[in-house]
Amino acid sequence: MGVFTIKSNKLKRIIAILLTFCISMIMSPFSAGVNAETEKPTREINLVYDDSGSMIDDGSGYLDRWCQAKYALEVFAAMLEENDTMNVYAMSDFSYSDIDYSKVPPHITLSGSSAPADNVAVIHNMLTNASSTPFQTVEKAYSDLTQSSADEKWLVVLTDGIFTKDFNTEMNIAQVNDFFNKKNDDISLMYLAIGNNALNISGNDSKSIYAFSAANSTDILSKLTEMSNRIFERNRLQVDPANGNFSFDIPMSELIVFAQGKNVNIKGINKFDSSAIKASSDPVEVKYSEVAALNYKNDKNVVINDNLVGKIAYFNGDFDAGDYVVDAPGASTIEVYYRPNVDIAIHLVNSEGTRLSTSDPIPQGTYTLEYGFVKPGTDEILPDSDLLGEIDFSAKVSFNGESDGKQYYNGDSITVPEGSMDIDATAEYLDYNAVSTSLHYDVFQDKPLNFSIDDSNVYKINTDGFENADSPIILNVSLNDRQLTNEEWNDLDIPEIEFISKENLGDLTIKKTDQIGVFEIYPSVYDDSPRDNAIGDFTFHVSLQQKIGMNVWSGQADGVLHISDGMTLLERYPWIIPFLISLAALILLLIWWMTRKVLPKNIKILSGSTQFYVLPNPSPQEGMEAVCAYKRKSKKIEISSPPCEQNYEAKCSVTFILKAVDRRYVKSKNRRICIVEIKTSGVVYNVTINGVIYAKNTHGKWIEEAYLDIDSKRKLEQIIKNANIEMKTGSPTDIISRCECQLKHI
Repeated sequence: MGVFTIKSNKLKRIIAILLTFCISMIMSPFSAGVNAETEKPTREINLVYDDSGSMIDDGSGYLDRWCQAKYALEVFAAMLEENDTMNVYAMSDFSYSDIDYSKVPPHITLSGSSAPADNVAVIHNMLTNASSTPFQTVEKAYSDLTQSSADEKWLVVLTDGIFTKDFNTEMNIAQVNDFFNKKNDDISLMYLAIGNNALNISGNDSKSIYAFSAANSTDILSKLTEMSNRIFERNRLQVDPANGNFSFDIPMSELIVFAQGKNVNIKGINKFDSSAIKASSDPVEVKYSEVAALNYKNDKNVVINDNLVGKIAYFNGDFDAGDYVVDAPGASTIEVYYRPNVDIAIHLVNSEGTRLSTSDPIPQGTYTLEYGFVKPGTDEILPDSDLLGEIDFSAKVSFNGESDGKQYYNGDSITVPEGSMDIDATAEYLDYNAVSTSLHYDVFQDKPLNFSIDDSNVYKINTDGFENADSPIILNVSLNDRQLTNEEWNDLDIPEIEFISKENLGDLTIKKTDQIGVFEIYPSVYDDSPRDNAIGDFTFHVSLQQKIGMNVWSGQADGVLHISDGMTLLERYPWIIPFLISLAALILLLIWWMTRKVLPKNIKILSGSTQFYVLPNPSPQEGMEAVCAYKRKSKKIEISSPPCEQNYEAKCSVTFILKAVDRRYVKSKNRRICIVEIKTSGVVYNVTINGVIYAKNTHGKWIEEAYLDIDSKRKLEQIIKNANIEMKTGSPTDIISRCECQLKHI
């Protein structure tokens, strides 16, 4: 984007704007802006009007050039602003010899403070004698303009022929260009060449010389409108000719509707989502003239274009971006001119993309200059919009009151030293609009501190704490290039200190000493419990960031706390002896428990092994099973035969009293049992266990039948596993029943 150059003809206007804005400027915490429309400049327009005969009849025939030009002049007059003055110099007033041209006044003078309808009426009723095109008209309009004190000075020339000097001599293009190129820098020129015979001068934007040409009469209105837009700093919106729809994406402060048509009526502007907006005043009518000149008043050949009818309406206010439609029945063409309602915001952005506030000092460094447009009175950044046109932005920067002589553009980097910085920025948009603003920053310089840690101490911990607790870790602090002064040392705060990874460690205490640049660091025992304090090497971090004046002082470093163990094993672990005693007792208890003799976990009758015989039937009873109940806790096995309806004496049961044989570590299914006593019910006369027959002796005790007559006091002890059991009822000579079953250890 190019550099915006303040043209001398705009200098007074810009200075006036800046002086006014210094009072009314609104500054946000992150930007400064100036409203482009807060104060309008004073403007004087001296317009040279070609009312020569060639505007009516160029020699090849009559044409409506005069009608088009005067109609366009009415439109021009209707758009004057409050601080504008327009002087119209008619060439016919300078078409007489032997007069003092320096004393010829403007033919008419219009004031923007007058009602637009009155100004239009003055133009409409203006009648002159069509004559020649003397260049003295241009010279007088220019001379008067040099005496003006207006902020802006505009010389506007409308002509369709070749200028004459002293009525006889035609001026060539070089002479005309030479005159205009020598004009004062504070005067801007608008030149419109009408038709094919007019001199087309050379435009030069750098000298504020703007050249236009209208080859046809129908081009006059559009060219003069373009010229007025440049003078009045307006631009045109795109309007849908079919329905009058138009839109804009930035706020507007002024909309001007120019609708043409013989029966046109501008009722207002409608926003699609709200009610109608009425014009700020009654629309002004512009209309074709019926008389070309006093000396052509009775000429019936004069061409009058009665299609040149229109109305102009002003809409002033605060119009939000959106979609609108012009309500203008009878319009054949509609044009809408606009003036944006925007402020310029200038920002200084750091490397993290943060916009810096002017209210707080900023650190020295490199920043990016950024600008944007905001809605007036807010910090709301407006979107990039084509309606602002090409934007030229530049800024000048002063450090500590002295300019660095550079131009900075949008997106440029600025390297800022310590002290103060002032930014004077200017932006021009839409070719005709310019705003300026200023920012002031106080700039501080970061003061990097060198931190050096002497952490060679090793802290031995015993039951009372650290043995060398009074010996500190030393932190030395200095600036990069020198030691701290006594004043700086007194201003410096105590740094923050913390372990990188804290695990059963006490706090570190840092103390400021009387020796400049020296801090002492002392460790403490974790939770006042030396035995719980961690042992090893532990990294800690020391840091300081402090604002002293405008400057930020900062430094950091890592150190290591070395802790060694000074306790004996019993001092560190006094619980170890009670623990070992308890562990031994537990082991002995476990051994005792594992070596105890125990019975199998369960014993049952093997499925399908039960046979129950009731004599004299030689076959076992079908569907009859013995029942086995193993009662481990009471150390019993109870076996009962099934009931027998034919002979109740066939029912019998036996109870074996047991004792354990195998120890607990033997699997249950492999454990044996020892039968130490037998008890029966019913008429059982013997019990057989694994082929050993047991019967009652004379004392009623069950013993092995083989010992009934030999050893009546013999104890019953038979070790069995998965035994086969048989019970018989009745007597050896009269057997009633027999029950067989096989036990299973599980």
